[in-house]
Amino acid sequence: MVKYVLKRIVMGMLAIFILASVAFFMIHAVPGGPFDADSTEMSEEAYRNLEAKYGIDQPLYKQYWMYMTNLLHGDFGESLQYTGTSVADLIGRGIGATARLALCALIFSVVVGLTLGISASLRPDSGLDRFCTALSTIGVSLPNYVVAIILMFVFALKLKWVPVTGLDSYKCYFLPVIALSLNPIAHLTKLTKTSMIDALNQDYIVLAKAKGMKKFRVVCLHALKNALLPVVTYVGPLISSLMIGSFVVENMFTIPGIGKMLATSITMRDYTTLTGMVIFYGVTVIVIGIIVDLVYVLIDPRVKYD
Repeated sequence: MVKYVLKRIVMGMLAIFILASVAFFMIHAVPGGPFDADSTEMSEEAYRNLEAKYGIDQPLYKQYWMYMTNLLHGDFGESLQYTGTSVADLIGRGIGATARLALCALIFSVVVGLTLGISASLRPDSGLDRFCTALSTIGVSLPNYVVAIILMFVFALKLKWVPVTGLDSYKCYFLPVIALSLNPIAHLTKLTKTSMIDALNQDYIVLAKAKGMKKFRVVCLHALKNALLPVVTYVGPLISSLMIGSFVVENMFTIPGIGKMLATSITMRDYTTLTGMVIFYGVTVIVIGIIVDLVYVLIDPRVKYD
């Protein structure tokens, strides 16, 4: 297990290096510069001084070498738009709001998805089963920004039940959390239902029922435990996708998270901030992948890693 984890860490570091390199060159290949929006309000000399200050006037290979050298020391550089603020500080400011939103969406998705999936598997061809099928179809089909618009129109504009911007109170979480959760709920419901039906038809479940074991113990202690592996497989990437997927939702609900900062850095051609956030997302995905692999072993001891 230790050897496997170390191998994953080394492969993850290699992946981060490749990701940082690709992100650096692709971002610099986009037409325009970080100070073009202000170029009409400053002199040519001031514009050149800004480029020299941040090293943008250097050849691209020198900029790349300097950036990667600083990155090895844990320095993401200074934001080109927020003068005097490091990219690490910007990520630190925004990660709290993004993490809270993603955590609420994750808990809501898992609880609702597992509940609906288990219930539908125990009552096949019932009204609940048909409802879950319809929910899965709708949830997979609708992008989160469409769900967000519908929720904002109905619950904020028409009914005026909840606020539509920020995260100042618990009411502010309802709409963005639901907008982020509908698609994961649809996937989790379908995945849990399929896994549970397969588990309930296994021989050891039939034997447990024949011994007179109560239905609750059969479902929770035997079937559910073995049905959780595919669910955990999905939940791992789901955590990453919720943080990355909040990119659109945070902008729509004016939430001060890293998703909103990422959108701003794209618009303003903030090279260092954009590259730093891409690397941060990459590290998040890799770390979560390793954690999920370790959770596999806790759920099912039969899973072995060489």
